[in-house]
Amino acid sequence: MSIKDLYEELTDQITPSLLLLTEASSLDEGSLHSLLDNKAEASYESFYRAAANSRLNKEQSLSSIKDYVKPLSMRLSAKL
Repeated sequence: MSIKDLYEELTDQITPSLLLLTEASSLDEGSLHSLLDNKAEASYESFYRAAANSRLNKEQSLSSIKDYVKPLSMRLSAKL
């Protein structure tokens, strides 16, 4: 059995219990900083603000893309 098969099997087994497991921790959504527990009914606005303020969206492209992905892409396209 491959790791992927094992992962999928275990995921299938635990999925029905995930909600119960998270509820059992008795943590409220506010302490988890969850956007899903938005009682103001402005969830899309909350998601947008969170994405806009995320450090991942501060630059047009991440430096890792410039450092790793672009050179790899150029090498692969040169082989074609």
